[in-house]
Amino acid sequence: MRMHVAAAALVVLVTLATSVSAVEVKEKWVYYSGGGRSSQGAFPDDFIAFMKDAKALGVTHIQFNGSEPPRTGEIPKDYLDNAKKALDAAKEMGITIVPGVYPVGYSGGFLGQDPNLASGIPVRDARFVVKDGVARPDPAGAPFVQNGSFDDADGDTLKGWTKQDLPGVNSFVDRETKHGGAASVKFTALDKLPASVNGDCRVSQILKVTPFQNYRLSVWTKTDAIDAEREDYLILRSPMNVRRYCYSNFRVRPPQDWTLQSVTFNSLEATEIELSVGVSTAKSGTIWFDDLTIEPAGLADVVRREITPLTVTSLDKSVTYVEGKDFEPIPGGVFTRYRRGEAPEVPPIPGITLTSDSRMKNGDTILVSFFHTTRIYDSQMVISIQDPKVFDMMDEQMKRMSEAWPTNAYFMKYDEIRIGGWEVQPAGEKLTLGQMLARHVSRGVSIIKKYAPDAKIYVWSDMFDPFHNGRPFAARNGYYYLCNGNWDGSWEGLPKEVGIMNWNGTENAAKSLQWFAGRGYTQIIAGYYDGDPKENIATWMKASEGVPNIVGMMYTTWRRDYAKMPEFFQILKDWPEPAK
Repeated sequence: MRMHVAAAALVVLVTLATSVSAVEVKEKWVYYSGGGRSSQGAFPDDFIAFMKDAKALGVTHIQFNGSEPPRTGEIPKDYLDNAKKALDAAKEMGITIVPGVYPVGYSGGFLGQDPNLASGIPVRDARFVVKDGVARPDPAGAPFVQNGSFDDADGDTLKGWTKQDLPGVNSFVDRETKHGGAASVKFTALDKLPASVNGDCRVSQILKVTPFQNYRLSVWTKTDAIDAEREDYLILRSPMNVRRYCYSNFRVRPPQDWTLQSVTFNSLEATEIELSVGVSTAKSGTIWFDDLTIEPAGLADVVRREITPLTVTSLDKSVTYVEGKDFEPIPGGVFTRYRRGEAPEVPPIPGITLTSDSRMKNGDTILVSFFHTTRIYDSQMVISIQDPKVFDMMDEQMKRMSEAWPTNAYFMKYDEIRIGGWEVQPAGEKLTLGQMLARHVSRGVSIIKKYAPDAKIYVWSDMFDPFHNGRPFAARNGYYYLCNGNWDGSWEGLPKEVGIMNWNGTENAAKSLQWFAGRGYTQIIAGYYDGDPKENIATWMKASEGVPNIVGMMYTTWRRDYAKMPEFFQILKDWPEPAK
């Protein structure tokens, strides 16, 4: 979602004045997502051709992703040969390749090696009931949803839903188009929403929940040419709006027949959660919702590690049941499968299988505590920043990277760490999230120095920025995503010699640049974000006025779209005069 936030927020600051004192851009960077994992396909020839085009535009650095060598075994000779061919070409052109390491926020590269290292979220004393040799979640533990069928209504006003936007105008009870029962709720004419609702059209109610329980919400949707914010078809948040409990994008396409959308969410510390469905930032189209249900999610997406323990006890906690003796081993790291562009699979709710000589008996209610993980938006999985095993993976990655890509410049991908801080802290530690990350990044720097003592190291700005994703609770007025706290103080572990790739394109861009400069960091501005190059450069030039040690700017595309790269660097070259 970074490209949404950055691209939209940058426009807020735009000043297209023709006389802005520009920073001296000595380094011109490109964010490149490409191959390099094997000798298959056109790599490195396509990459070398890309470098030639970039060099013609004055590019000096390429932040190179997809460059990690195979994670186990001997690095294949053809891989090393291809990497050398690319490095030799870059050296001849005077371009520095800066490979990315440590996928700590978008952690698929590490979790592919050990999915159980996903950041854990606790479930505490979930009730399971034993029947026919299997303990399953007690359905009575689910929060009650009033009128989840959307059948009960007075005209176009739903009963049981305490708030409904624009009934009979843009929200309707549809008794003709429905998935089941008597009716569905329809939101339509979204291009004609009044300005007073800011693109929102929703229905909502308050759920009573038990803290630290994992639930599965399912609802059927149907669409016709819908254009709205995908993460907001479903919103689960605290009544005071200091936390959201689910960030899963619905797999919605325009048009789409009735499709089951299913997400899990943890109630965390809440006793009440506001549930709403509908549209936000809507532009056009129609969407229907029907047959909304919530049930306990059981052991969905469970992670098993020393600092994410699983315990099973009797209802009064006088008996602790033993895995392998009272119940069959419970695997971890088996997650709900997602396919790009499709609704996720909705597997049966996982239960606990009893052994033949289990002390648990039919009819018993037991308490189960464990840790699970979840996805953010479409597919983001976040690795634990608390488990020391991650450092072993970082060490192995850097060792292999320094052999295959001895560039003496590396980019740490600490970025948008949206789950963290819930796992058991060893030895009675009570570190804040910020303190955990400070220690983590300090260790990450030392690992790079172990294999490349003279290397120049860079990092994304956001997790170390008190005006961005490192904001404290008071400044944010809430928690950062699904974290146990916020990340403020993380910057205390970041050495001054690390270069900051600043992508804080919000209204706080100038404050962010000034803050890092005041702490002695060199900065590169990460610009563009698949938007308007001129607006973007104007924004950053205005924000950077008078800020020292800004040495470069990067063309940053999340869509792998390099079509506007020539325009971007031409505007930058000619600034503040318009490109001719």
